[in-house]
Amino acid sequence: MLAGVLSVAGNLIIDELGHREVRTRRWIIPTTTPQTHTFPRSVVWGMFFYTFLRSRFSPR
Repeated sequence: MLAGVLSVAGNLIIDELGHREVRTRRWIIPTTTPQTHTFPRSVVWGMFFYTFLRSRFSPR
């Protein structure tokens, strides 16, 4: 359950940070940038969210 929540949260943030829009004469085309869509950065984001959520929601 926790892994699913972390995966969704991480992917939402990574997707927001890693997309930009290219305007053409007729359309706006969403594109991905390689800034966040790399395996090592995804692992770092996952560890960050795991640590953050665990510290927030673990029983004390």
